Amino acid sequence: MSKHKCKSKKTFSLSILFYCSPIIYDREEKKTCRSETDRAKTDWSNSERVVFRKCIEDDAHFAMEDVEGSIAHTKMLKKQGIIPSSSADNIDNGLQKLKTQIEKGEFKLNPALEDVHMNVESKLKELIGDDADYLHTGRSRNDQVALDITLHTIKAAKTSAT
Repeated sequence: MSKHKCKSKKTFSLSILFYCSPIIYDREEKKTCRSETDRAKTDWSNSERVVFRKCIEDDAHFAMEDVEGSIAHTKMLKKQGIIPSSSADNIDNGLQKLKTQIEKGEFKLNPALEDVHMNVESKLKELIGDDADYLHTGRSRNDQVALDITLHTIKAAKTSAT
């Protein structure tokens, strides 16, 4: 599998799924801990020994898709009566503001946060307050990643087809 990094919104490789998996490097053993067995043997208490590789740069390509997916998810939560209507409307308004910021290139990911999902949630909480806590109700991180990649791939396919 190639170690291709997505540098452009017009290019996309499924290898990004593997390349952006969190990688743990054990400095003492001088090896990458990829398997669960390797990770279980690693001394996590020593922060000098263990390094996590983040892929926040690659996540930036999924910001718009993450917001679009969150807008659709919030509408579903509202329609099903899972979250209060007023909270859903507040979330939608905040996500629309985030969408505008992304379109204008004003939304910058904070590398201190884990990924694009945490960045969106954090910025939304900044904009609308505690209603942002409803954002991930009823969906896992895997759900978000799968949707973001699907939306991004569809957009890339449409772009390359024209």
